[in-house]
Amino acid sequence: MSDPNVEVVVVRDPSSQTEVSVSIDGVAVDCLSVVIDAGRGWDWDDWREFRDATLTEPLSPAARAELIDAFDDPPGGEYVMGRDRTHWLDGLDPEDRLPVRYRLTGPRTVTVTVPADTDIDTFAVTYLREHLSEGHRLLHHHRTTAADTVAAGTITNWDMVLTAAIADTSGETTAHQLLYRYTRTTDIDTDSGQVRVELRHRHEIEGSDYYRGLDPALLAPLTPATRSRANLWRCGSSNPPHQRPPQERTPHRNDYGPLVVSPR
Repeated sequence: MSDPNVEVVVVRDPSSQTEVSVSIDGVAVDCLSVVIDAGRGWDWDDWREFRDATLTEPLSPAARAELIDAFDDPPGGEYVMGRDRTHWLDGLDPEDRLPVRYRLTGPRTVTVTVPADTDIDTFAVTYLREHLSEGHRLLHHHRTTAADTVAAGTITNWDMVLTAAIADTSGETTAHQLLYRYTRTTDIDTDSGQVRVELRHRHEIEGSDYYRGLDPALLAPLTPATRSRANLWRCGSSNPPHQRPPQERTPHRNDYGPLVVSPR
């Protein structure tokens, strides 16, 4: 069976609405058209009202995901008045903010219990590989102490940052980060000799404070970024790291016995 012939005609009137007509195999069909045009004339309250009204339409999951992707940092957004630094998707469920193609499988923040002698760095890489979406490929990864990755003067409670270049099924290659640390000593299961490890996934389009001192080879396979936050993150990653001696993780034994690493 051959693919249907889809024809789309767009008539754009700068002083009026944009009209869209769609035909499939020569037969006109009804369609829902949405024009994302964050040019001059918008203020933030009106834009957010338009965004929310659009996303309440009866949309397919694929269309909804594409629209959320477009509403996050839309072209021309610099002309929207009154937004200041408010997130483009402010007010939406945080789980809606990241397109599916940029997600790992499973929750974005997770705490897992592992034997106390587990190599946490190896565990983090394994976790990342096992939670890639189907067809995604890990091309390169680089592990950095979190305190040495953030800008000077910035405080972080994470221990390590695993940054990875991952190719998705569309051919796009983007940067992902997996932040990880041991949990507080009060969360240790002293009877079984196990510890808990917390992991959190972030994607470059969300922006990240963890960008210093990354391996330049990590950035080489990335395809050109279209999001401003991703471009800012890559720009910071390309700059020489700030000059301060690396900070080693310092294991200590708590009152309960298991060997843990102090979270930063």
